[in-house]
Amino acid sequence: MSSLSGLQRDVLKLYRTLLRTAKNKAGVTHSPLEKLVQRKFREEAHSVHRHDWQIIEHMIRQGYKQKKVMEMPGFSAASIKTYDH
Repeated sequence: MSSLSGLQRDVLKLYRTLLRTAKNKAGVTHSPLEKLVQRKFREEAHSVHRHDWQIIEHMIRQGYKQKKVMEMPGFSAASIKTYDH
């Protein structure tokens, strides 16, 4: 098995971070927020070509912004925006 590229590692790190944040926010595993994060990642992974690194980098930045929103006090539901390209 080949090693992951830097961009692939960044995407995987973001995915794990968002799942961890969703789990900590809800206090339980497999929360609706956690399932939403999984679904959005799956949808967006299929919507972007793997060689479109500029779009992927943009989506990573958007993901970290979404993480900050999820961590805010009073946040109760996710409205994770799908990137339109």
